[in-house]
Amino acid sequence: MSPDGKLIRQLTGIFFEQCPLIIADVRDALERRDAKALQAKCHQLRGSLLSLGSIRASQEAQQLEILGKSGQLDDGAVVRFTNLERHVDLFQKALHNLPV
Repeated sequence: MSPDGKLIRQLTGIFFEQCPLIIADVRDALERRDAKALQAKCHQLRGSLLSLGSIRASQEAQQLEILGKSGQLDDGAVVRFTNLERHVDLFQKALHNLPV
């Protein structure tokens, strides 16, 4: 395996470990209607997603981050979270199939 391949595997390994924890924190922030925590966790997730190249999932995280910043934690935020989970799941499946 090339040095680049090893680095990609290390980064994706960290992502696979951390992502479920961050998603759970986002869900918890939504359930508690904690806008500040939602904003912080979505910002963290967005950075991870962008660093690995997931534009669509990072856009969903960014939209939730914006909702958290504005304090708008209504049904729209729940829909965004559902979209985020779906896009993160698709991205994780794509990462598992990388030929690195």
